[in-house]
Amino acid sequence: AIGFLVSACLRPILEVYFGNVRSHLADGAWDAGVCPFCGAPPGFSDVLEDGRRRLVCHLCGSGWIASRTRCPYCGEDSAQGLVRLEPGEREEGYSIAACRSCRGYVKELDRRVRWNGRSALVEDWGSPHFDLAAKRAGYWRGIPSLIDVTAGR
Repeated sequence: AIGFLVSACLRPILEVYFGNVRSHLADGAWDAGVCPFCGAPPGFSDVLEDGRRRLVCHLCGSGWIASRTRCPYCGEDSAQGLVRLEPGEREEGYSIAACRSCRGYVKELDRRVRWNGRSALVEDWGSPHFDLAAKRAGYWRGIPSLIDVTAGR
């Protein structure tokens, strides 16, 4: 719970702090699975209209282009090592991108399908049932979720 609250409190400060340098990061220039500005793990993933994946940092609000076929946590890039969990027909456009190797996951929104989706932070906080499904399947997440807060972790 403390990690979640600290992240939420730091975001406005870090958004301003890194605001002027974000435009200097060219698409594709950063391929690591952590934020190029603050070093935090991704909090959410967007599939953009052109099919590219943008990982989003909940700590500082930055986003960067990353491979859709690579785990942001351990770098696994084999088709057998990655899995996409689909939440169901009513949740079209949403999925959980998970790794069988390290068991990490990130929630993902395909904006080609769900064009009216909100910001990554709002979409993430509005879908705790995905976190619950991923945790029940044995996956972990790089940042605290609302499920962790309610569980007192």
